[in-house]
Amino acid sequence: MIYDILENISRYNQIQKQAKDFIIGLSSDIPLGRYEISDGIYANIEEYSTKRIEEAKFEAHRKYIDIQILLKGYERLDFAPIKDRKIIEPYDETRDIEFFEYGNTDITPCFLDGKNFVMLFGGELHAPQISPDGDRKTVKKVVVKVRI
Repeated sequence: MIYDILENISRYNQIQKQAKDFIIGLSSDIPLGRYEISDGIYANIEEYSTKRIEEAKFEAHRKYIDIQILLKGYERLDFAPIKDRKIIEPYDETRDIEFFEYGNTDITPCFLDGKNFVMLFGGELHAPQISPDGDRKTVKKVVVKVRI
């Protein structure tokens, strides 16, 4: 996992130029939807209500790296090692996702606020969309997916 401020995104060689250019050019008024950036790279722009912590579950991907950035609002994303986590929904190859129990041990919280980003590699557990204060809030987020 990489957790850093957006102004440092150009430093990361793991992120292809096309993805960096897309991210640097983002504005909060970009329409919702899916954006094809280049071969093996796309972005989803979504708006949703954050979850309470008791609704959280960890997820992991195998085919894509996630680069997650908030365009509006504030959100908590928890990161944890996969060790000893119980699978609650097996891997779905078409959606490239599997879900794991949340539990409450070995958790590192990250707070997304529009000035930073998190980059999650294949197999890294993360629980996104969590309300930092327990109240559901509407957020707008971009998730750039980069094929591994």
